[in-house]
Amino acid sequence: TLGKSLGAGMTLRLCLPAVLAPTLAIHVYTQREVHGTVGSQVTLACSFWSSEWISEDVSITWLFQPESGKDTISIFHFVKGQPYLSEVGAFKNRMEWVGDPHRKDGSIIIRNLDYTDNGTFTCDVKNPPDIGGKSSQVTLYVFEKGTAGRRSARGLTVFPVITVDVPAAPKGPSQECRPFVLGAAHNTGQGLGE
Repeated sequence: TLGKSLGAGMTLRLCLPAVLAPTLAIHVYTQREVHGTVGSQVTLACSFWSSEWISEDVSITWLFQPESGKDTISIFHFVKGQPYLSEVGAFKNRMEWVGDPHRKDGSIIIRNLDYTDNGTFTCDVKNPPDIGGKSSQVTLYVFEKGTAGRRSARGLTVFPVITVDVPAAPKGPSQECRPFVLGAAHNTGQGLGE
């Protein structure tokens, strides 16, 4: 508020709206989960939205936290138009940059999957001055080939269903067999001895 004396005790007050810089927040998007099989490859897709033009200073970072560990490690970094792939550790020679920041794409491919790749991957994007906002996480689940989405003994234990034929109560001269599923109740609608 500005005030100016107009004389005779009168003051003119001008109310100026507060001019604030807009809040800039970059939005990063990944899938929640990705599934792959041992020896195959997966694309970890990462897209983003920025309120600013994509600048030469845009940076994209991928982090990895193994399923069995607490530490998060940096496995990929894109800055000043150059991708930097991890040259050490478990992902050496197994990653490929397939993103294009000008298309708002920060995706990578991981090849030759192994159980040790199970974990959480984080995509983080900065496009100065648009540096606020949250990163996005995707969890990778690696399965044994042929398990169609079931984790092997190195992950979750898979229990097979065992069926056994158990003769029903006699119904005259012949006996009828009915399926019995181990661990499940089988209701025939008949009581014992009927």
